Amino acid sequence: MSPTVAVVAHRKKTLGAGLDRLRTLITEQDVGDLLWFEVPKSKKAPKKVRKALKKGADLVFVWGGDGMVQRCADELATSGVPMAILPAGTANLFANNLGIPIDLEEAVRIGFHGRRGEARPGRAQRRATSR
Repeated sequence: MSPTVAVVAHRKKTLGAGLDRLRTLITEQDVGDLLWFEVPKSKKAPKKVRKALKKGADLVFVWGGDGMVQRCADELATSGVPMAILPAGTANLFANNLGIPIDLEEAVRIGFHGRRGEARPGRAQRRATSR
């Protein structure tokens, strides 16, 4: 059975030949349904991720920068559904730290066939120090 793939994209961000090329690259894979959501701001992304999960997404591609990735990751954290990052933002520090290149074709390949890892949400704590 082919997986249901969702794309949650920040429509103001760019990468490679753009969202039309992304759609082509994904449909060239063995996928079932393609769920496509575009948002004008990253703060609107969590609602679209929840919608994708309700519709049975098996993999969610996130198109955007660090803010977009964080908002989507927060929604996906306990779902068990993997997130594939398409670094279409300005700094893309998270994608860079994971070794995801700023190359659309390669990022899509990694999303479908790359090594799966687990990010564990944590909490930063400030330690009191005495001087």
